[in-house]
Amino acid sequence: CISEQLLAGEIPLSDLEKQSLYYYLKGEDPDVIAQRLAEPEKAVQNALNRTKNKIKKKLNSTIS
Repeated sequence: CISEQLLAGEIPLSDLEKQSLYYYLKGEDPDVIAQRLAEPEKAVQNALNRTKNKIKKKLNSTIS
């Protein structure tokens, strides 16, 4: 399960990626997350994109 792999640290995420993902999964928009974390919105968007790519890569390697 991806959530278990994330919690176990099997998908390595930076602190910004973890925090952005946490608030994103709680339903917050990237602009709100950026304000909350005092980061530029572009940095949050990039962190979310990197996180999504890491999860996709992990899913693809699990399926193959």
